[in-house]
Amino acid sequence: MKIDYEVFSLENGLKVLLIPSNTTYSANITAIIKSGQALEDKKTHGLTHFVEHVALAATEKWPSKQHLNETTEFNGANIDGGTSKESLYYYINIPYNKVPFGIEFIYQVLYKSTFANEYIEQERTIILDEIAKREDNPWSQQVRATRNLLFKNKTAYGNEIGGTKERVQGFTRKDLVNHYKLVHDPSKVLLSVVGNFKKEESKKLVNKYFKDLKSYHKPLELPQEEINEAKVVVRKNKKTDLVLNSINFKGLSYKKVDQKTIVTLGLVNTLASGPMSSRLKNRLREKEGLLYGIWDNEITFEKHGLLGFEYSISKENCVKALNILLEELQKLYDKGVTEKELKHYKEYLYNRTLIHYDNIYSYSTL
Repeated sequence: MKIDYEVFSLENGLKVLLIPSNTTYSANITAIIKSGQALEDKKTHGLTHFVEHVALAATEKWPSKQHLNETTEFNGANIDGGTSKESLYYYINIPYNKVPFGIEFIYQVLYKSTFANEYIEQERTIILDEIAKREDNPWSQQVRATRNLLFKNKTAYGNEIGGTKERVQGFTRKDLVNHYKLVHDPSKVLLSVVGNFKKEESKKLVNKYFKDLKSYHKPLELPQEEINEAKVVVRKNKKTDLVLNSINFKGLSYKKVDQKTIVTLGLVNTLASGPMSSRLKNRLREKEGLLYGIWDNEITFEKHGLLGFEYSISKENCVKALNILLEELQKLYDKGVTEKELKHYKEYLYNRTLIHYDNIYSYSTL
């Protein structure tokens, strides 16, 4: 896949990525910000996620939720945002003839959100509802408890992205506005325009909206964290009587791994626990009928990463399934991959990748 792209930076540090493609009738504009939950401390835990919610509520140009929603709908747009451990993002998917609107929308969200008290309280209620649903979900509780055991230094990497009920209830408008300005500093932003658009026109629009923004260059240092070399976790949930089995290995950071290694690890993970014919799913579900599914974890951060597998299962089948899992991983380690498997999963991944990148938003994540 050959990708025609252009990257440039503005004087304030904001980076711009342009990936034109005339094979689609749409475009995606995304702002990815080098911030995230892992950069928070005890006082600000959950604040980045709260900012993301309110930033998308109303802006100076569209001062009410109804106005903003009606305008984006009228333009055929799909908008959303998200907070992860090391990043914060906002995006808009739009028809190819609405790119100017999309660029202005992202600008308004990043730098002109009003943080009206009315919408702060609305979003606070919504986030508290998110937290309540998470706490009431046995699987979420099990995964959270397991992940906390993986980190040696117990930094913010082990915390929930949305924060706690107590923290969310205590944040003030001043807290939100100050954090909004801090994390949205243009020096932390990568703005991407992907799809069917006019490159020169888009460059002019980017300069119009973003060029004169001031950067205060307040760096946010990631905490020093390490992941345990290997850990097997077996936890029983009292409410469901199910057991969560998890086996995890220390992985690699995305700054310490080349593209070939990334592709190779993805291939191994797919072979182990990808489609129904993969080794673990075929053995544990199709042959033995022990569980619904098993999922692989491949999480990479700037300075560390982890690889692993997890599933929930009845307590009666817990030991049998875990022994099969360890047996299959040992076979993979000792004997490697057969030529037949290699050919099959390379073709599978190639074809799935073609389908995946037919979606313009997925294409933008390249």
